[in-house]
Amino acid sequence: MKIPSAFTFIALLLFFPFVIYARPKIALPNNYIMKSKDDHSEIFSADGKVAYQYGLELDAPSTGETRITLKDGSTKKLFNLVADHDFCENHKTTFTQRKGLS
Repeated sequence: MKIPSAFTFIALLLFFPFVIYARPKIALPNNYIMKSKDDHSEIFSADGKVAYQYGLELDAPSTGETRITLKDGSTKKLFNLVADHDFCENHKTTFTQRKGLS
């Protein structure tokens, strides 16, 4: 009686690691980390690669409008965002994408 139960126990121990590794890999979370530099900011994905970059485009003379260019990890330009009400007294700035701007 001990031999069949011991054989079953050993068989289960040998099969157990395959059950653990058979489950699908869990996808990385959709979290991003930002790192600011002097002229632009980099946005890293969960795997540590640069997912996006963005930088301010300053107009001279100042018109109260701020543009941000969003680029992908390979510095290919994706689109521009514009804030019309970006004066010094405003603490909240809302950026929008205008039609016709690329």
